[in-house]
Amino acid sequence: TRPLLVLMAALLLAAATASAQESGRVIRGTIHMGTPGATLGPVAVSLIAPSQGMAEVATTTARNGRFEITDIPAGPPFFLLRAEYQGVTYNQPVRLTGAPATVEFTVYEVSDRWQGVKVSERRLLRTDGRIFRVDELIQVDNPGDHALYKEGGLLPIFLPQGRTGETTITVRAQGQPVQREPVATDDPEIFTVDYPIRPGVTQVTVSYTLPYPGKRLHYEARLPWDLPRVDLFVQPADVTVTPAPPLEVAGRDQQRDLIYVRGAAVKAGDRIAVDLAGGSAVGGGHGQFQVSVEPNRTRAWAPWVILGIGGCLILTAVFARKGEGPAPAAASPKEAARLKESLVAAIAALDDRLAQGAISRRQHQRQRAELLQRLEETLRRMDRAAG
Repeated sequence: TRPLLVLMAALLLAAATASAQESGRVIRGTIHMGTPGATLGPVAVSLIAPSQGMAEVATTTARNGRFEITDIPAGPPFFLLRAEYQGVTYNQPVRLTGAPATVEFTVYEVSDRWQGVKVSERRLLRTDGRIFRVDELIQVDNPGDHALYKEGGLLPIFLPQGRTGETTITVRAQGQPVQREPVATDDPEIFTVDYPIRPGVTQVTVSYTLPYPGKRLHYEARLPWDLPRVDLFVQPADVTVTPAPPLEVAGRDQQRDLIYVRGAAVKAGDRIAVDLAGGSAVGGGHGQFQVSVEPNRTRAWAPWVILGIGGCLILTAVFARKGEGPAPAAASPKEAARLKESLVAAIAALDDRLAQGAISRRQHQRQRAELLQRLEETLRRMDRAAG
């Protein structure tokens, strides 16, 4: 009996010791500031338990770059440690083995200035004769030392009207895929992805479908950013692809059932145009893809618009120095009409620049108000001349 009591006491002591060790699990961490010259402020740190449906089981605040989480509840050893700084989160997996775990984070100052960022993409176009599906793999390279973010997101994406089914956006950064919903903007074709662009590479996959009645389909995708080159993949590989310069067929991969089409660098605002024909025979060797790049027309005539507006301002300044306004008779009806068209075109170009993220909303509002004022003055002069 006595040996049995001794054994039971030993087992109880071992269980109590193990329980105490588990309930006393500890994580110690250090947080570094990755933006040169910036001062690190308080950082919110939370411990997430994937085994409990991503429940938050502990929180603390890192001050002076250091934190400690103690008395972590007993349970599975795998957790996700999350640091949040200026609205941007940084995640690290952590495994507790009994000894205190040590973790290091690097966080960055947040900026909303989209400068120096390089974007590349690969676009897969495919059809089965019933739907037309587009899959984009967008790679964003942030070589700077700031995390890029504002509420609603900074990365613009194109989504055509008339989409059917589900539009999916998956972001891969820090090794984990995250689903996001598109955020609407003032432009019905341009959306943003509400996700921070940290230093390094972020990958975004965008997928959507368009109805294809089996006869003809015209598809245009406006590019919200400059691209170093065009990379298109057409599926299936037994369709006929007719590219227009500068696009060219670069190869066929029968094993992957793909046709590779590539082209030179393109600018924000350019469009990739696809005309698809072939009906239900697509996939049977009779489908036809015609692909081309349509330059941004606004960019082509924008310099002439700017020159025209500049000339108008110079004339206005000359008359102002003489103490008199520009005489209505100084410009012929044709010249006034051309100036009106130039101002309207300049307003459209300004709206495009806002949609592309090239200027801030405040700059857009100020410049648009100035252009509208000049347009109103021009219209009044035209009315006086006509009367």
